[in-house]
Amino acid sequence: MTPEDGIGQSDVDAAYEEGAASVDITSDNDAAYDEGVASVMVGDANGDGALDVLDMVMFIEQIVDGGTSKRKR
Repeated sequence: MTPEDGIGQSDVDAAYEEGAASVDITSDNDAAYDEGVASVMVGDANGDGALDVLDMVMFIEQIVDGGTSKRKR
């Protein structure tokens, strides 16, 4: 950058900011994390959105019944 080329520090700063904004990989981290968690939330056996004692009971019933239990609570 030289004064003769017509490009000033403000031009460089603006180009830097534009470039940095174009590669922001953190803007959707929360949404991506939530999607990932939802895709592997296999512990919620009864589909209530929480992993709790009822889910454990359902898993134990499935183990005891050999995986044939179809009861919904």
